[in-house]
Amino acid sequence: MQKLPKLIAILMLIVAVSAMGCKKTQKTAYDKPVVETSPVHEITGTSALGGGVVVSASGGEIIERGVCWGLQSNPTIDGNHAKEGTGMGSFTRGMSGLEQTTTYHVRAYATNSLGTGYGSDVTFTTTLEHGYVDFNLPDGVLWATYNLGSNAPEEEGELFSWGETETKDYFGGFWDGWDYYKYACGQFVVSKYTSNEEFNCSGIVDGLYTLEPCDDAATVNWGKGWRMPTYREWRNLYNGTIQSWTTQNGVLGMLFTACGDSLFLPATTLNIYDSTYRCGYWSSSLHISQHWGAEIFYEGKDDPWSLMSWSDRYVGLPIRPVRSERKGHY
Repeated sequence: MQKLPKLIAILMLIVAVSAMGCKKTQKTAYDKPVVETSPVHEITGTSALGGGVVVSASGGEIIERGVCWGLQSNPTIDGNHAKEGTGMGSFTRGMSGLEQTTTYHVRAYATNSLGTGYGSDVTFTTTLEHGYVDFNLPDGVLWATYNLGSNAPEEEGELFSWGETETKDYFGGFWDGWDYYKYACGQFVVSKYTSNEEFNCSGIVDGLYTLEPCDDAATVNWGKGWRMPTYREWRNLYNGTIQSWTTQNGVLGMLFTACGDSLFLPATTLNIYDSTYRCGYWSSSLHISQHWGAEIFYEGKDDPWSLMSWSDRYVGLPIRPVRSERKGHY
């Protein structure tokens, strides 16, 4: 009779030991990390900033995390990737050496002793980089090497009415030009960019003398950072450089030279004029007194009219974009 209780005790001990073993197995079981990919930002022609969040280490220590990218979907660390620390939480990491105007796939990743976990596949497209010339002018302005809508310094590029962000096939002439202008309500009467009630038809005198980013063709078409030069910046370029008329690759234009650098502006048709011996380019500045017009850079070969002038806003003119990136500009 005494053997039965002893047998029961032995069985209970076996069950207890087995239970402890199960608990130990459950305690140490883990898997690959859980990761989320963040949206890509600060995208340029050759770089971008990616990142993600390590949501769960799945019981294991995060020994590496970062981003991986490529031209095909679901990239892995076997291809292009960049490390960014260890541990849980959010992180960011730059991606460099990218090709311009190219669509990439990117995933955040995190690694523990069991392997690598990936976030979702996110796509982004790099921008088109535009070259510029730095004449080291006091205003810190950097001048694009070619016109908006062109692919070379000698090309005129696309023409725009002042304050419009898309080119058009017809700009009109002296009598009907206002019929085709975005902000016109009649001849010489406009709905935006005026402080003169006589020439305003919107009922709101906004007092704006410089184009807003949404109406700046350079900003809209080339992206943040690029814009149309102001009246003052055109003057600074002229006063801070030496100019000469020359032919470049068979195209007549003006050459600006300073500090060992040069900038070529092709002569333009000026839309309503019939001469190709003038350089006429928009500024972003409204004319001080003629509120239906805007300031332009104007230089004519063997022409007494030079430096700066103004034009009715509906006229189609080229645009030479600028940037302001150096410190000390105003």
